[in-house]
Amino acid sequence: MQGSYSPRTVRLVRTIVITAVLLTMLSALSGYLLHGRGQSAGASSASASDTAAPTPGTQETASATPTTATPTASTPTKPSGSASPTAKSTPRQSASSKPVVVPANGNGHFSPALVPQTTTAKTGRIVTYRLNIEGGMHADPKAVASTLGAALLDRRGWQGVDQVRFVQVSPTQLAKGAKAQLTISLASPHQVDKLCAPLPTHGGTSCATGQHVILNYKLWMRGVSYFKGQLAAYREYMVNHEVGHTLGHGHLLCSKPGAYAPVMQQQTLGLQGCKAWPWPKRPDSHGKA
Repeated sequence: MQGSYSPRTVRLVRTIVITAVLLTMLSALSGYLLHGRGQSAGASSASASDTAAPTPGTQETASATPTTATPTASTPTKPSGSASPTAKSTPRQSASSKPVVVPANGNGHFSPALVPQTTTAKTGRIVTYRLNIEGGMHADPKAVASTLGAALLDRRGWQGVDQVRFVQVSPTQLAKGAKAQLTISLASPHQVDKLCAPLPTHGGTSCATGQHVILNYKLWMRGVSYFKGQLAAYREYMVNHEVGHTLGHGHLLCSKPGAYAPVMQQQTLGLQGCKAWPWPKRPDSHGKA
């Protein structure tokens, strides 16, 4: 009769069904355990990645924007007692490595400054000069004038080599209408480009044009890598190199590697294997002149 089964068949079917159900449950449980562990490992990895990724970005932002460096650095270090000294030392380290800030533009107005030194040369052709300093650069006129005078009138300078005597036309004399043969100006990078044109200074070099010496205030304050740690010597070089052009001297090259560079070599741009030297007078083998 259709629909009737023997007890043996019913027990067999029941056993098969129960076995299938148990296998299905076991498989599901095994899959859950394995899948769950995989998710946990993946979550840990993603968390580490997400934590690490913002760190470089934060550092880059902090270095590009100094005003946000302190809050950004100090926020994560508050829970740690040992992080506090590191956070405090960071601004001091940054400050010591900061380059001198020089404005790209002054105000475009030049004022005469009085050089305190006077020439001690007794003979030679007199070359009168004036010193102008652009305003708006926060330059110290007295310090600039003293440094320039020391370089210009030093016994190792052009007075001892070219037989000339540099005599300043003072601001008082200029106000009364006196004229100077040579004008020396300390100017912002933007003004250097304007005054030196058509020479391509690009705000990064100085120049001499005609009887006008234009010294770049950025170089005056920062120097160049070829005079590393010798800012005073580089300023002496700036003065003597550019004044040398007004006296008729052209550019020279390094004579041989290891020698002292001639003052008319473009030492701002490179030494060509020579050693930096700021004076027209040549040194001996020990660097004395």
